Amino acid sequence: MKQAANFKHLEALPELYQMAAFTQDYACSDPQSALMKMRSLLEKFVGLINAKLQPPVFPQRKHSAVL
Repeated sequence: MKQAANFKHLEALPELYQMAAFTQDYACSDPQSALMKMRSLLEKFVGLINAKLQPPVFPQRKHSAVL
């Protein structure tokens, strides 16, 4: 398992921690890959938050109505 010093707080969530470690490794050598890994990490993180908090789902409205 890769180590990520900047993401130690994610060790309780192994899948997220592993993705964060890859992101940290790629940051200097391949910044575009690091950005893609970070996006995947954040999408999974948001999915976990939604699953845990289960926010209400509102009926679909037109975008112009929201503005």
